[in-house]
Amino acid sequence: MATKSNLLKMSDVKKKAKESQIQETYTLHDDTVLKFYPIFSETKIEELMIDLQLLLKESELKQIEITDSLMYHLINLMTIKHFSHLGKFIKGGVLEHIEYLDALRNGGYYKEIIDVFLPSEKQKIYEALSDKIAENQVFENILSKVAERTQELKLKNEDLFKQIDSLGKTQKQVKQRR
Repeated sequence: MATKSNLLKMSDVKKKAKESQIQETYTLHDDTVLKFYPIFSETKIEELMIDLQLLLKESELKQIEITDSLMYHLINLMTIKHFSHLGKFIKGGVLEHIEYLDALRNGGYYKEIIDVFLPSEKQKIYEALSDKIAENQVFENILSKVAERTQELKLKNEDLFKQIDSLGKTQKQVKQRR
């Protein structure tokens, strides 16, 4: 049973939400500093997913193949973009993002930066992406069932309309004979 002392308060919610807005710093192997968000907020994850979706749509339009490996690295790049200070430098379309990814990997920063983020926080992104994919599949299944049902009703109603039309012609013939 809930007591007054353990009821959720909006002040507690706001305090918890502020935690996701606090940046920390990490000194990289070459003594440069990375500013990053150790806690991934739901709204920032959503922004990441929208950004990723736009890149994927662009790649489809430009017929750029996104392999499973590249997709994994793009998700990580989006993590770096949305949860570190480097995001303000990562701009442009899919080709530019791939260039930034290659620069981070070939410059020796990529793995080190990705490892700065807690596995539990990265898991939030993977789960959000999985949820979105599952939602899309459910929606596609619903649309498929709607299309099937619409076709069934068209066929069923087609027979009904033929019967009505036939009945109407028969009634006209009977009236003309009288």
